[in-house]
Amino acid sequence: MSLLIPTGEMLMEWHEPNAYSRKDLSHGRRAGLLFVLMIPTMLLGISAVNHNFSKGRIILALIFLAVGIVAYIRVWSGPGDVVCLKENHITKATSWPPRKTLYQNIECCNVRHDNYAGIKFCVLKFSIRRGLPAGQVTEVAVPDDASWDRVLHILRDKGVKVVEESLPA
Repeated sequence: MSLLIPTGEMLMEWHEPNAYSRKDLSHGRRAGLLFVLMIPTMLLGISAVNHNFSKGRIILALIFLAVGIVAYIRVWSGPGDVVCLKENHITKATSWPPRKTLYQNIECCNVRHDNYAGIKFCVLKFSIRRGLPAGQVTEVAVPDDASWDRVLHILRDKGVKVVEESLPA
């Protein structure tokens, strides 16, 4: 048993696959990208209406445009979110604030195998007990190379009921 679960606080950590992130870009990230990319458009539009193209507004618009482009590239090509299985909870560490859910608050974990653009991964969808505050981890993806069997074994050891769908043909 000790070979499967290392001692210490961290039981397992992995990056969610980019294929999953691209398929499931959250509404908050979409709204954030849209907002950052709309600011330069609004600043330049206001300047055009007022016929007042000041250097400060143009520089500010270009800064927001550059931040928006970098954020867009980061979301689409950067590594996926970091997920940690800890001794008493699961954490999605790259969220701000970090989202975590205690194992005892998870009623069930439904496992679905998926692939996107030839990248295979496993999606774990958690059914959380009612009445808990917002910000719980409800869905994570495990890359095929991250030993998702080990992840499921850890969840079962922590008392989480795991329901697996059959592998697609």
